[in-house]
Amino acid sequence: MHGLRKFVKAFVPRGSRTFYLLESVYHLGFALQERRAEQIFRAKMKKSASSFVIQIGANEGDDRFYEHVRRYSLRGVLVEPQKEAFSKLRRAYAQYPEIVLENVAITECAGPRTLYKSRHDYIGDFPTSGLASFVPEKNGLASDSREDLAMETVNCITFDDLLKKHKISHITYLQIDAEGYDFEILRSIDFDTMKPDMLRYEYVNLERDEQQNCLAILRDAGYTTLILPIDVFAYQA
Repeated sequence: MHGLRKFVKAFVPRGSRTFYLLESVYHLGFALQERRAEQIFRAKMKKSASSFVIQIGANEGDDRFYEHVRRYSLRGVLVEPQKEAFSKLRRAYAQYPEIVLENVAITECAGPRTLYKSRHDYIGDFPTSGLASFVPEKNGLASDSREDLAMETVNCITFDDLLKKHKISHITYLQIDAEGYDFEILRSIDFDTMKPDMLRYEYVNLERDEQQNCLAILRDAGYTTLILPIDVFAYQA
């Protein structure tokens, strides 16, 4: 789908009927992929007798993942390193005892690390509430100068540490939203010992080679992938 858009932008006159037609095809293709991903997700959730989920980058809990937990009565672990966002996350999930919350970040090495956040409420028209990253140059924070970025030292553990701490032996669904750090997390997972039934990560903030490497990791692990506008959805067929 991205190849189609590059072709349109390069060779089709902007504003022409052909341009708008091909743009419509581009967006329709993504809409169909998103619908397919949702169908697969629902089917696997209904099929699983005891679904267990992990969300890395849970932020404040005001998202579609929360609706999944509510709808399917899920068990799982949600990870959010920011103290302020974690406080809101804890309030959001106060009535869900089967959901365990961890105020940490997932990285390739355990220990303290600096997380960057904007000092402003908006960057242009984009709200920055909850937006934080180890790599601010890869996402919306890149619009801010270093002087406009606040820093927060957060505790970090590895993905394997998380599994061991909570004695996790099976994952129905893993969701990663790490604002440009998704590749580092994905490649730290040993898919030979822990292979989630489904996973979703944000690829839009990754470098081109990181996007390709993520897909290669998942392909080698036996996943089928669906490329969506912002994320990649992967599942075991």
